[in-house]
Amino acid sequence: MFNISRPINGDKATARGFEIGLQHLFDNGFGVRAQYTRNKSRSWVGGEERALEGIAPATSSIGLLYEKGPWSLSATADHTDAFVTATNVLGAGFNERAKATTWLTAQAAYEVNKWLRLSIEGSNLTDATQEYTLGNNDVKLPQGYYRYGRSITVGASVKF
Repeated sequence: MFNISRPINGDKATARGFEIGLQHLFDNGFGVRAQYTRNKSRSWVGGEERALEGIAPATSSIGLLYEKGPWSLSATADHTDAFVTATNVLGAGFNERAKATTWLTAQAAYEVNKWLRLSIEGSNLTDATQEYTLGNNDVKLPQGYYRYGRSITVGASVKF
């Protein structure tokens, strides 16, 4: 049994949504940042309505930050809802879906003087994975698993 796939152009598609964001720094250097995006999308191929692949219905992000004097600190959580990545993979309604995921990132930087800045950043600190399923309303099978791992970056910037 072979699964052959190739990109096709659909008949039409719609994607609508909104995004709201907020960022505020207090006088003491602390601050907050938040963002929420909501999408509603549909597509039609051969007259059949189906999900528009690759568009998450919602994403959100919240962060705490500190910016004062030589210090710059932040911690951010980014969340993406589950979404369809491929439609009708093994027949009508048998779609591949990416499960919801949340990543945590943090960074700290210190400006030693006007020409030297030291920094450290950690990405995917909770070691979140990206998982995929294949199925319909009755059946869900594991389809894929990606593990990106944590990463730590240490840096120094020099201005001439």
